[in-house]
Amino acid sequence: MKLHDQKQNYIYKEYIKRSVKMKINIYALFIFVAFALATASFPTGQESIPKNAMAGNVLYVGGDGPNNYSKIQDAINDAMPGDTIFVFSGTYHENIVVSKSLSIVGESSKNVFVNGAGGSVFRLVADHVKICNLTIKNSGNGKGIEILSNYNTIENSILSHLFADGDSACIFVKNSGNIIRNSEIMGSYTGIYLDVTARNNIISHNYIHGQKAPGYGIKICPHSSGNDIYNNSINESASSSTRGIELNGDDNKIHDNDICNCYKGIDAWLTGSNNLIYSNEIHDNYEAISCGDHFTLNKITGNRISHNRWGITLFDKCSGNVIIKNAIEFNRHGISISHAPRNIIMQNNFIFNLKNTNAFYYAKDFPGNIWLNNYWGRPHIFPKIIPNILGLRHGIIIGFEFDWRPALFPHAIDSNNGELP
Repeated sequence: MKLHDQKQNYIYKEYIKRSVKMKINIYALFIFVAFALATASFPTGQESIPKNAMAGNVLYVGGDGPNNYSKIQDAINDAMPGDTIFVFSGTYHENIVVSKSLSIVGESSKNVFVNGAGGSVFRLVADHVKICNLTIKNSGNGKGIEILSNYNTIENSILSHLFADGDSACIFVKNSGNIIRNSEIMGSYTGIYLDVTARNNIISHNYIHGQKAPGYGIKICPHSSGNDIYNNSINESASSSTRGIELNGDDNKIHDNDICNCYKGIDAWLTGSNNLIYSNEIHDNYEAISCGDHFTLNKITGNRISHNRWGITLFDKCSGNVIIKNAIEFNRHGISISHAPRNIIMQNNFIFNLKNTNAFYYAKDFPGNIWLNNYWGRPHIFPKIIPNILGLRHGIIIGFEFDWRPALFPHAIDSNNGELP
């Protein structure tokens, strides 16, 4: 009996001990949750802020919060570098100068409108600015976004109807290291303008269309270099004088873009060297790739050029370029050459063009271009004769060039990332 009482007493003490311990844990958990709720901050408005867009403190524009700003510029003026300006749905009539490194994030590009009232809508003078999820329009005689600084990011935005004269642009880039991506750009004379001092910028995954003639989807000025332009869709709706991309700089890469319905898909008419043009789909233009004047020492490779009136045109001292492994198909004219000698044209597929080549040289252009191992629509065992017209002082004569080793079968079209095989 005594042993039984001792056992009961031990069980009771253990029960009391465990009950006290459980109560202490519950009280601690309650205190922790209460503290977390008391110190948490919550946005006031219609939607939560994208997690990947937030940095520093958050200042709110629009929405229902009692301390929210009514103007984006006022929030920028009060912000510190590294802060985020979150803009709720609405229309904001402003011309904004961003002089601090911060993020401006809209609730949705379909519901947040920033309308300029003459002059640039956004003017970026600080480095490391991020703008996303906005619709920017009506700049009057300025630019949609004027980038005068470095290492900025423009993404997931819509820029539209930003023209007043031939100098207007949806996005104007003066400096270096900027990123423009995942945006829709339309309705100006120039979609994206890279100025002479613009270097090492990235332009990718944008939809660029509907520029006002005579205009450009993307314009790269002379001396603008090191820019990477890829995975953009450029469709100018067959305007009589628009260019998809005008290329006049050096050491740029243009690749994996879809360019259609332009007067000229890629227009490299003025100057430029050491550029890579590869893996683009260029179709349904008047001219696909037009190279002229002093466009020299560039590589054009791995492109699919189809259903254009003119495929590739080389003219006026365009020389020293390598045109290799392109699919040149279903064009009225495959490749056309006028006074443009000393280029290498090799391992291309010329298939179902109404006319594969047109060539005109002056006597001083002799010996013309190098043609090698191209596929000419059917197997050729013997050298392929390429007729041309030779201009002399007192008239013209018929001349010939040769592809001495034409291909028996079509080549696999692979740009090899712009590197020569």
